[in-house]
Amino acid sequence: MAWAVLVVALAGLLLWLSGTADETIAGLHADVDREGLRTTVELTERPPPPDPPARAEATEEAAADEEPEGAPDEPGEQPDAAEEPASEPETAADETEPADAGGPETAEQGTALDLTEDSAAEQEEQLALVEPPAPEVSGDLEGAVPPWQAHSRPFDTTDDRPRIAIVVTDLGLSATATQLAIQDLPGEVTLAFAAHSNGLDTWIPQARAAGHEALVMVPMEPEGYPGDDPGPYTLLTALAPTTNIDRLDWSLRRATGFVGIIDTNGSRFTGVPDAVTPIVEEIGGRGLMVVDTGSNEASVMTAVARENEVPAVVSDSFVTDFASGDAIDLRLAELEEIASERGWAVGVAFPYPILFDRMKTWIGTLEEKGIVLAPITAVAQEAG
Repeated sequence: MAWAVLVVALAGLLLWLSGTADETIAGLHADVDREGLRTTVELTERPPPPDPPARAEATEEAAADEEPEGAPDEPGEQPDAAEEPASEPETAADETEPADAGGPETAEQGTALDLTEDSAAEQEEQLALVEPPAPEVSGDLEGAVPPWQAHSRPFDTTDDRPRIAIVVTDLGLSATATQLAIQDLPGEVTLAFAAHSNGLDTWIPQARAAGHEALVMVPMEPEGYPGDDPGPYTLLTALAPTTNIDRLDWSLRRATGFVGIIDTNGSRFTGVPDAVTPIVEEIGGRGLMVVDTGSNEASVMTAVARENEVPAVVSDSFVTDFASGDAIDLRLAELEEIASERGWAVGVAFPYPILFDRMKTWIGTLEEKGIVLAPITAVAQEAG
């Protein structure tokens, strides 16, 4: 019995479940049909798709709206890459033009200018000897006092005592020796400055302020040339007169205020009349005097000068042949003898410290010996 009841119950459950499933399935189908109907209606209500040409025109219009200003009109045409960047550098160049072109100077240009100035300074240092010419040593001498007199130290020409002139040479090369000569020696001692010395236009005014007459040392060819070379602007026997005059001109333009020239190492040059004559004439034309160191016994410089009415003297002794006190004393004594016999004498000396000591002692004895220490121009007047 129980089994029969159980079977009937299961059969009823199955029938119920079957009906529910059918309803469910039918409901699902109905839902699908409704969704399909809605989809169909939506699709039917939408506008038809545009024709292909209309789509292409819309694409072109959209592209035209997105193009930046200045873009090419033709579709697909690319801008010229070379032309666009070219305009910007030109603008930059205009903004960085140097001052003389109307634009402000940039830091890079300033650096370039600084480097250029430094190079010019180096050339100027290497070519220090070739400096701009100083004012003319003398102008038109007609009716004027020549420099050898205008720059001379006052001297009593009526003094008939024997005259001795001492010329200390090679000054301007050592500042210590030059200052000692200017300040420690009496004004009657003549000072000769090397033409190549630095500050020649300062040394000579200092010497004149201390009462000294000044000479410029002009380098001339020695016997041992070219092994013995006095340096740039040396007057040489192998050069044309005009070239030697140009070299002389360089030496004479280094300063003003001097009374004349004295040769340096001119043992060969001073013995050649053809070389000496144009030089002496040029010196005389500038109103200067000539001092011959006497390094060449065959020198014609003094004779040529006197023929051309140029004041000139020749040295009688190298006082500092030996840098010893006794040797210097001996040379100074020889000058006394020459002056006593002839009326005048000239000695040339290098600026050794021992010379200054010996000379100061010697000068103190001249008064009692009846001899006067004189500037070189006073002796030239006596010798002429």
